[in-house]
Amino acid sequence: LEGGFRGHIRVDHVSTTRIDHMSHVFQAGDQIQALVISKGPGKNGAFSLATKPLEAKPGDMLANPAAVYERATDMAARWVYREAKNRAPVGSVVWVTVSGVQPFGVFGVLSTFP
Repeated sequence: LEGGFRGHIRVDHVSTTRIDHMSHVFQAGDQIQALVISKGPGKNGAFSLATKPLEAKPGDMLANPAAVYERATDMAARWVYREAKNRAPVGSVVWVTVSGVQPFGVFGVLSTFP
């Protein structure tokens, strides 16, 4: 993990549209944007990430991920407001490099940290 922090996106946090397997959406090495929704305990706790809150319309993450990333900051601000959580880094949009893909979720390295 050179220069990054660990993060994880659960399959149910990717899109409002059902996903059969994470490899249908992500591949190792992909650069994606994701919303930090929580941080694990401890100094090196992994981040829980999501792309679903960044969708303007249900299924956008599958149909048009580029549009999701384009609107990521605005959608994240709406999520923070709805969730009434404005503590950094939760609610921050970060770049993530997918490091592994499993049926239940993907693992990644946060390459930017707010």
